[in-house]
Amino acid sequence: MRDKDIGGVTVSREILGYGHDRMLKSARILELSSDLPMVIETIDCAAKIDAIIPELCEIVPKGLVFTVDIDIHKYGKKEINCNK
Repeated sequence: MRDKDIGGVTVSREILGYGHDRMLKSARILELSSDLPMVIETIDCAAKIDAIIPELCEIVPKGLVFTVDIDIHKYGKKEINCNK
């Protein structure tokens, strides 16, 4: 997403969760499972996020892809203007 100039991305591997299939996925000590839940958060203007949604849906083999409107109050030292 860096090549798409997305303002911020965080990827987190979770330790416990389940999805639509209700199969519980968990991490045991000293074990890293490849099917653990993962959260990818992106922050940017709506137009940039909307443009990458189709690509994200292709990348995610099974799971949930959704968007939420937020108000950005501060982003590093950079001024954000989504109305350009």
